[in-house]
Order: sequence, then C-alpha cells, then structure tokens
Amino acid sequence: MGMKRTPLPPLSRLHELTFLSVDIGILVDPKLDLTAMLGAKDKAVTTLTSGIEYLFKKNGAKTFSCADPPPPPPLVMQSPRGLHHAADHPT
Repeated sequence: MGMKRTPLPPLSRLHELTFLSVDIGILVDPKLDLTAMLGAKDKAVTTLTSGIEYLFKKNGAKTFSCADPPPPPPLVMQSPRGLHHAADHPT
C-alpha cells in the first residue's frame, strides 16, 4: 500500500497558524519548494495520463499526442462531374 497523503491547508490557514502559534510557543515559517512542487505536479500528470492511455488501449480507443498531430485530410479535386479524391486521379 502506498503512502497516504493529506491535502495541504489553504495558504490563508498557514498564515493564520503562523500568528496563532507564536502565542503558544510554536514558531511556524512556511516556505515553498517550487522544484519539489513542480516535480510532484509532473509525477501526477504522468500518472494520470498513463492511466487514461491504459483505459483507452484497453477499450480499443485510438490515441494521439499533441506533439504528433493527426495526418492532414485527403486532397480533394473538383471537376464538372463533382468532387473526387486526388488519390483516385494520379498526376
């Protein structure tokens, strides 16, 4: 079983704790570690994305990445007889 995580309190609550704790002798100095926060965000995105990919593959859905756009639509030629796919009429 993985490590249980608890959500962070809102920043307003941290600010309140900073001032209330002085009265009882507890010093609180919250700091943000942006590198660790971004690492946690990247890990969450990777975990969620891979979970979605697994479900798509399991259910036969096609996937594509934004880095790999879908292929362009086929070329269509117009003639007096109507529209025709360019592949049907090699040049």
